[in-house]
Amino acid sequence: MLRERLRTHWRQTGERGIVVAAFDTELFGHWWFEGPQWVYELLRQLARGSDIGLTTCGESLRRQPPRRTVALRESSWGDGGDHRVWWQEGTRRLWRDLYQAECGMQGLGVLCRGKKGGRQFARILRQCGRELLLLQASDWPFMISTRSTPDHAQRRAAQHYDNFQRCRRMAERYLADGAVAEEDRRTLERMERQDALFPELDPGVFWEG
Repeated sequence: MLRERLRTHWRQTGERGIVVAAFDTELFGHWWFEGPQWVYELLRQLARGSDIGLTTCGESLRRQPPRRTVALRESSWGDGGDHRVWWQEGTRRLWRDLYQAECGMQGLGVLCRGKKGGRQFARILRQCGRELLLLQASDWPFMISTRSTPDHAQRRAAQHYDNFQRCRRMAERYLADGAVAEEDRRTLERMERQDALFPELDPGVFWEG
């Protein structure tokens, strides 16, 4: 199918084409059980030939800059095709907390500029980033709006917001004192045991434009 689409595009336009494959990767192994194996098999078969190459959208645009643009209407995959699932009366507290946390992370970036910290400080910043990413999960407002498990979603969102603020205050204390108090160390270890995703997370991704 890929080969036929690309050949048809070449015959019709005389230009090399690109097929964008955009996957909702959170579904791999969860709803789409064979998804990871399917992607592996696709890549394996593509590697057998030389007529189709793999690239990213960014690399393709650099090689072949667009000559025209289109304006896409703002939309989402939620009910109604707009943002009503995520933005409604029951989710406004969550968004307020999320925006405050994002501003807090930006503020940490300003405080850290030009300063070096040790291993403990790096752990604190990584946990700040983890808690922010977990708070940003779109499943929380979705679960609240659809009333599937609203109590769980509200509890988890509040937990990650509180954890983020604790980590932010730890980082500020470290910048002021150059040390991590014993109570902060124990709190950090508890958070890491509970949520240790992205072990090599670089906090700089939140500050680099």
